[in-house]
This record gives sequence, structure tokens and C-alpha cells, in this order.
Amino acid sequence: MTDVQIAEGALTYSRIKYRTVQNLKEPYYNQIFLHYNITPQDFVDNLNYYNSMPKLMERVIDKVLENLNQMQAQVEIDIKEQTIADSLAKLQSDSLTQQPLLDD
Repeated sequence: MTDVQIAEGALTYSRIKYRTVQNLKEPYYNQIFLHYNITPQDFVDNLNYYNSMPKLMERVIDKVLENLNQMQAQVEIDIKEQTIADSLAKLQSDSLTQQPLLDD
């Protein structure tokens, strides 16, 4: 379900940005079905099952939100680390190309 929420988020973003998602939804979902080795009908059957049991569905949704929050936190860490690495590389590059201030 986490992957489904990510796909839905991407579709929503595309809908807002490009105003069209007709050609995107099927490939996104097909990749999810292939990854988990399920059929579209398996997905619908499972969704119906969990929807018929609200307490269980609530636990599933809570777990999905937890997964998404963890993924977001990791992305933020990765961005910070990359920003620091890029800054250090730029500083090193700049220091190598600068002319000395004093001549001997």
C-alpha cells in the first residue's frame, strides 16, 4: 500500500503540473502489480477485504503513513548529505583554482 500511495502522489502531482495522467496510471499500477506478483483483481480483492474491516484498514493506513514518514526523513537526510558533499567539493575546487595572494 505504501507503493500505491507513492504512485497516487505522483499522479496527483502530474495532474496538477501537467493536467493529464491518462497515460500514467496504468503503467504505475502495473509496475506495482509486477513487483508484488499480484493481479489487478488481487489488488481489488485485498482492498475490498481491508475496507470491510475498518479497524484492520486503519492499522494498514497507519503503517503506510509510518513508512512514508520514514522514507521522507531518509530523503531529507540524503539531500542534506549531498548538499554538504557538493559544498565541500566546490570549496576544494575553488581553493585549487585560486591564485596565491602573495608572490614569493
